[in-house]
Amino acid sequence: MRRIAKLLLGTLAFRSLSAQADVLEERNWQVISEQVRNPFQLNPAALATSETVVSLMQLTGTEEAKYIFNPNNNAAKVEHKTKVKDIALGTQYPLGGAAVGFVVDQYDRVVKAKHENRGSAVEENFSLREYKMNFAIDLISELQAAFSFRYQTLESDLFGSHFLSNEDKTHYEGNRSGYAIGGLYQLKSMGIGVYTARPLRGKATIEGEQKIISDPGYDGLDFGLDLNERIKLKLSALRWTYKRDDRDDDSTSPVDQRGILLRGLEIDQYYRKTQALGLGGEFLLTPVVAIKASWTMQKGVFLFDSKALPGQKENLETSMNYGDLKGGVSVRNREFMVELMFSRYQREKDTINVGRGDVGLNQLGSYEASRYGVLLNLGAAF
Repeated sequence: MRRIAKLLLGTLAFRSLSAQADVLEERNWQVISEQVRNPFQLNPAALATSETVVSLMQLTGTEEAKYIFNPNNNAAKVEHKTKVKDIALGTQYPLGGAAVGFVVDQYDRVVKAKHENRGSAVEENFSLREYKMNFAIDLISELQAAFSFRYQTLESDLFGSHFLSNEDKTHYEGNRSGYAIGGLYQLKSMGIGVYTARPLRGKATIEGEQKIISDPGYDGLDFGLDLNERIKLKLSALRWTYKRDDRDDDSTSPVDQRGILLRGLEIDQYYRKTQALGLGGEFLLTPVVAIKASWTMQKGVFLFDSKALPGQKENLETSMNYGDLKGGVSVRNREFMVELMFSRYQREKDTINVGRGDVGLNQLGSYEASRYGVLLNLGAAF
């Protein structure tokens, strides 16, 4: 397995990293989606152009993290509890050897952060809406290519420091755009997919100041295999690609002009995904009912310095790997489909460096985080 992982990941280009990756296709990434077809795929060429597809996806999740800030000096306990809700509607319509598709997605995060030296918890809100248009074409009967254009609007209400009042919290809103391309070579029992999504870029207005913002992209490679009529497997590899984001720089609060972080108080905003390897499988219990599961090994680093890239200042970063397990059941009765998936991960680290350039090496201690999610897909394909 390690040799396969190195071979797959070695074919993907390495880019500079500076922010957390978390877009619709990644949140929906189950590695394999053969029984229940949907347009929320990492590879924009994943759907056959001959299919008409309509899908509604809802993802809800709860994330918790706790750690000790400055464990060696004036230690303080900090806890974060985050609720996530994601609703997306997507469709694809065939055009005869080609297809056009549309997706609209509303994603909301509510973060409650509690510092033991502050009297009460503070609440931060993050909201994002994404629109995507996808165009796919059959180059030959076995080879399909696709292009998608992405546009996002976002806004946030955040404190950026545990010790600000409600009157001093920060609001910003902005937009960004980008594109993705992909290809799929499909034989009777085997498929190979290659795709890339460029980092989204745009502008945000933060208390009257213009900033350049971005959202990570990714490069991916898939290998799918039908063992027989009932068992399907897929192996996928990802590397994340990033652009500079001004939200990584320190800023100031609007009233008291205190130092704040525009990423907000949620410490996981500073976990930089670097690469992942996922293995998924589907098994048909009956011609109508299937069970599926996937295991993803995620690699990344915690990095808080706005000017450093992973590998440049290793004393400022902390590596962390963890496994993400997903499993569920799907039902497909002729054209109509329903799928219910559950996901869970945990990650732990004794010590995390939070050095920011010349500030020095502060630390977080006893870091523990977990996430539980439920995903429901409803749709039709005909």
